[in-house]
Amino acid sequence: MVSPTLVGSRQNASSSSNSMCIASFASLPQSDLREEGFTSRQRAISAIMGSFGVRSPYSYLQRETADIPSMREITFAETLGCIDDATFQGATSLSRIVAPGVTEINRYAFQRCTSLVDVQFGALKTIGRRAFASCTELERIELPGTLKVIGEEAFSGCQALREVVIPESVEEIEPRAFRGCTSLDAASIPESIVQRFPESFTQEVAARAGVVLKTERTRLSAAFQEAHEADRAELMADGKRLCAEEDELRKQLAGLGMFARAEKERIQARLDELEGQLAEVRDLIDALDNPTDEELLGML
Repeated sequence: MVSPTLVGSRQNASSSSNSMCIASFASLPQSDLREEGFTSRQRAISAIMGSFGVRSPYSYLQRETADIPSMREITFAETLGCIDDATFQGATSLSRIVAPGVTEINRYAFQRCTSLVDVQFGALKTIGRRAFASCTELERIELPGTLKVIGEEAFSGCQALREVVIPESVEEIEPRAFRGCTSLDAASIPESIVQRFPESFTQEVAARAGVVLKTERTRLSAAFQEAHEADRAELMADGKRLCAEEDELRKQLAGLGMFARAEKERIQARLDELEGQLAEVRDLIDALDNPTDEELLGML
């Protein structure tokens, strides 16, 4: 059975305490490790080559080289707290990550890890922009109760993502965090989370919480108005007819003498009735021009 690569802890083996890394599949001479410069935190990631695993004394893992190691599983040591920008971007063979001590994942860290299916965190607080974008095989992720921030487009384009467990501890989910997650089951996201951060989700997910996204409102409003175009035209015609009758009655009222009391009362009663009918027509037209969220969601 192939062991996962372990990254991020000081070697506990019996060899010299000055050694900065150890291979989990093969034994490398300590002198070779020093010659390769693995004692530098900036070059720690370059030590992960092929099937070799690396243990680094640093709490901060950073990518320097453009080469992506072809590893399948990574278990980060509890001492590793931060994964820097684009560290594993494009690692298409990577399928499993276990990071019990990582608190911060920076931008693009695992973007386009197209084989990634299992992600486990224990102390995570911040997920950076597009950190897991386009991880197209990722179906489920459970975020820990320590999480505070999910960055912009953090999981965008994760087309297979069906379930996300988001803790109530989250203080901010930036826009489009789950854009393009077309398989996401709305029932897996608490309504309270969606209502707090609606612009982070797809319209289908937001709809379950009764929310229309700003990006969808114009389109849905246009569709609603088009569907009710005939109704609006009929109401406008009724309004014109009522206004014409009102004008005529006012002219008649103005022409009556001081002794035509009964006729004045009749005309005034009709004018009051017309005003009520006109107000109702105006309200109906306004409702068609400004549909409610519930009516817009009915257009989906």
